[in-house]
Amino acid sequence: MQVMITRFIKTTFVLLTAISVLLITSHVVNAQPLTLNRSPILLGMVNGEVINNQYIEITKSLSNATLLTVRQQDIKTILQYLEIENATLNENNDGNVTITVTKPLETGVMTIRAVLGLRLNGQHVNMVGEQKGTAVRFIIPTAFKQLAVNVERPLRIQLPMSYRGPLNATLDITGWR
Repeated sequence: MQVMITRFIKTTFVLLTAISVLLITSHVVNAQPLTLNRSPILLGMVNGEVINNQYIEITKSLSNATLLTVRQQDIKTILQYLEIENATLNENNDGNVTITVTKPLETGVMTIRAVLGLRLNGQHVNMVGEQKGTAVRFIIPTAFKQLAVNVERPLRIQLPMSYRGPLNATLDITGWR
């Protein structure tokens, strides 16, 4: 009886090991992240409006509205979706996605509301976002040679009234296969 149990355990272990090796070598185990953008968005000098004596609201158009450009030939994997960390999905509308990104400051929190659009091979395509924990995920609907994520409308930024200093932000955009 003990010999049969030992043989069963050994056979099961060998079988599970073989399945694990098969999954690992066939790239089925997990999606792999690819950090795509960590460059800062430089906003320069800005003026804002004081709201309810609590915060300052700034509306700012970017001189370069393209947040991210990826050429398929420059990466080693096919992207299935993008994620922006510390973001909340506000709405999917007219093929664009509105998100709010939150960044901690010494004197409180900065929020940036952005309307984003997706271009594949130079053509605007419908962008759909979904909330995944503290990130917003954007599905890439089809294969591409070039992908671009653009800010479609001026940014709306809110800062604590007490904030003083440079106004720069970095969006952490990660690509996944």
